[in-house]
Amino acid sequence: DQKPREDTRKVVPSDRSIRLAVQLPEGEDPEEWLANQTIDFYNQLNMLYGTLVDRCTETSCPKMDAGAKFVYLWADGTNIVRPIPVSAPQYFEHLNNWLQQIFEDPKLFPKSFDDKFSPEFLPTLANIYKKLFRIYAHIYHAHLHHIIALDLEEYLNASFRQFLETTRIYRLVKKNDLAPLMELISVFGISFDDTQTPKEEIDQTEAKRREETRGETKGETKGETRRDTRDTREEIDQTEAKRREETRGETKGETKGETRRDTRDTREETRGDTRGETKEKNEDASTAHSVQVVSKREGTGGEKEKGPSEMDDTPRLLPLETKGSKKDKKEKKKDKKDKKTVMKTLKHRRGEIPDLTDEEIPRSSVEINREPILIEDSDKR
Repeated sequence: DQKPREDTRKVVPSDRSIRLAVQLPEGEDPEEWLANQTIDFYNQLNMLYGTLVDRCTETSCPKMDAGAKFVYLWADGTNIVRPIPVSAPQYFEHLNNWLQQIFEDPKLFPKSFDDKFSPEFLPTLANIYKKLFRIYAHIYHAHLHHIIALDLEEYLNASFRQFLETTRIYRLVKKNDLAPLMELISVFGISFDDTQTPKEEIDQTEAKRREETRGETKGETKGETRRDTRDTREEIDQTEAKRREETRGETKGETKGETRRDTRDTREETRGDTRGETKEKNEDASTAHSVQVVSKREGTGGEKEKGPSEMDDTPRLLPLETKGSKKDKKEKKKDKKDKKTVMKTLKHRRGEIPDLTDEEIPRSSVEINREPILIEDSDKR
């Protein structure tokens, strides 16, 4: 009978690596993950025990024990209901056959991810881990020197340490059942508590994992919300600046267009007004000239002046005092000159003034008689 060495911890992996190995992956179903872990532990023990087949025989290990104080009997509840004493090789053979039946049961170990685990999964799992622990206990007590000789001590310690962490987290093995290796477990620094059942532990672990995930997601969401808000503000500012720039360009273009149109309209209006004023002035000047000509023609007819009773009440168009054209000014100036010449001629005939110069003598009688009304009025006087 051998005891586990106290210096076994020297060849045990670090706590961090073990905890990472047994940590439930994010988004993984706890029962699905436990089922895979159970199969992995079985394969590890199957490999370890396979190295001891020649050393663990009916002769060397007639009892399935873990030291002098602990002897294990076999019962599976179906084929063997009442526990029976068996040798170590027989115990492992019964365990191997029993586990194969359980692993192939789709109710306990579903083949599809869509299938749900049976309510008997966790109780069955606890029974499996209790029997697997007995294999570890037998190897440490009866075959540790063989494992060291095969240079498998580190592999055995790593496998057992991972097995203990899994059973501790999910309360799969009771503390009393761990008694054969409690000294080694204390060397590993692992403590167990039987206050919770495997189902309660799974629920608590799942709730803790969800809370941590929720906190991380909330933190990421806050960070993303802040980034999104900042990006949105920047986009709004850029859009607003672009819109203002476009509005300025459009307003500037419209102002230029309106200024050009206003200038063009002003020019056209100015031209129209100028043309209209010029046309009105020309029409007024022509009207005035026509009135003067008509008045002269009426005077040259030699008609007698009409009395007050014979006066025509028809309104006549009076000449307007407007600035005439250059031609009208010349004619007026010439008329004044002619009048002066005629008056001088009359006065000369009467002997009122000395002789006239050649320039002052009228060239024809027509020039003297241009204003016949004025001449007659002078003769009467």
